[in-house]
Amino acid sequence: MYLNFDEFYRWPILAMKLNRSHPHIKRDKKWFMQFFILHGMFTIIFLLIIYCVIFHDLKNNDFSATCRNGCLSVMYFVVSFNYAVMLANQDLLTSMFEIMKADYKETQSFITEEQKVVLKYAEQSKWVCTQWLAISIAGVVLFPLRNFILYAYYYYKDDFKLVPVYDMTFPRIIEENKESNFFVYLLTYFLIMYFGLYGSFMYAAFVPIGPIFMLHSCARLEVIIKRVKDLFILNNEEEANEKLKDIIQEIQYVYSFVEKTKICFRVVYELTMKATTIILPIAIYEVIKAFHKGEIRVELGAFIFGGVLISSSPCFYSDLLMEKGEELRLAVYSSRWEEASSSRARSTLLVILLRALQPIAIRTMFRTVCLDALTDLFQQSYAIFNLMCAMWG
Repeated sequence: MYLNFDEFYRWPILAMKLNRSHPHIKRDKKWFMQFFILHGMFTIIFLLIIYCVIFHDLKNNDFSATCRNGCLSVMYFVVSFNYAVMLANQDLLTSMFEIMKADYKETQSFITEEQKVVLKYAEQSKWVCTQWLAISIAGVVLFPLRNFILYAYYYYKDDFKLVPVYDMTFPRIIEENKESNFFVYLLTYFLIMYFGLYGSFMYAAFVPIGPIFMLHSCARLEVIIKRVKDLFILNNEEEANEKLKDIIQEIQYVYSFVEKTKICFRVVYELTMKATTIILPIAIYEVIKAFHKGEIRVELGAFIFGGVLISSSPCFYSDLLMEKGEELRLAVYSSRWEEASSSRARSTLLVILLRALQPIAIRTMFRTVCLDALTDLFQQSYAIFNLMCAMWG
């Protein structure tokens, strides 16, 4: 069995190349100019959104519009921070990609049962990549889709007019001409669509990386678990001692890989979970308020669904990683070590058991990323939503 890393994860790799965040891209003057243009335009649109919030939405006490534009503002900060993390950890990410490529090559020497385990988790990682590609595309498509539906509605009512792809107030020179001047209208259309596309490329590129690393660690742990269970059953004492050395090296190898994953995503997941806690109630509140006005804000559905998934995914796979760590501890304890006469083997297994008492999981700056953390996130979001309803309901 041969697993091609670049083929399995072609979508996030393609997205990283398009937004110039791939760790293999040399950070020279050419890259800087590309980054300056791509992220510079993204920043300009963010500044236009901030202008709308400060000089129009807040000034007119339009809380509904403030919520909509606030979601886009948070998206800018999350995307920019993710890009900064990829730049700061360029060497580390490159190293981890190379480790996974080497591991996939090593898989060819595994027995068939172990190869199936690695393939199973690689397929799950591929599904995560496809999932985020679909979400990113849907998040962008929803904006023009709503726009085209309104075009069709006004055409049916014999009241055809230019409809903005996203409702926001631009500076005066643009605002006065965006509905009367077709060129200005196309300019605003392009700016909003570019903002969505750039953000989507970043999400499709960066978000799947964490789950990919976690699932790869789960695959290696499950292979180790299978080897530990057979350690004293299929081998004599001398062979068991030799294979135990290999198992220890494998465990240290996986722990090292998980530690590198922690370094990459410790701050990212803390920020992501905090951002989701804020965006989720705001987006749901805005959808409900718009529905009461007879409007359908389908584009905010991407923020709600994406916000839930962007926090749920790392929590779920980190929780799975914790489960595999616990399975390893139980496998070591139930490996029939009591039948081994070698004191060295028993001492080594004791060290493994003591090390396995510490959960294998991804931690943020303040807590472990797991399903309990996700539950707390939803509880906090619900509390904020209730507070918003009480204040502005």
